[in-house]
Amino acid sequence: MANNYPPAAFYFKAEFGLDGVQNNNSSFQEVTGLNSESDVVEYREGGENSYAHKLPISTKHSNLVLKRGIISDPKIIEWINNVFLNDLSEPIKTTDITVTLLNQEHEPAMRWKLSNAWPIKFEAAPFKAKSNEMVIETIEFAFSTITREKV
Repeated sequence: MANNYPPAAFYFKAEFGLDGVQNNNSSFQEVTGLNSESDVVEYREGGENSYAHKLPISTKHSNLVLKRGIISDPKIIEWINNVFLNDLSEPIKTTDITVTLLNQEHEPAMRWKLSNAWPIKFEAAPFKAKSNEMVIETIEFAFSTITREKV
């Protein structure tokens, strides 16, 4: 691992916990939103005027954003459609998403597990007649918790 430290940020994969999703559909162009932040409250102690204690009260997470060429996996498309077309008479189906950073030997170097994820935004890049760019989809996910693991 000493030769691969720090690991390169361009070799990674994202995997969904949906039934039937193929591993070859886990390639994404960009992954963002792997961060957490603690909210704090300041507590001033009586008689101590030089500083205030900072105490954690809750943790919040950014949304996970995945970008790639048009998704063709029918299970992912079905899941996204079910979430966006849900009339809320049934609970939204959530899944776990695992983002894995890989080293030069194609082995996991670091892993982030996001629990209870569900899509909250979908966007396709603009279509332009005068451009030869690939169509990029952006899918944004809300999730409950994120766990970072070294493997």
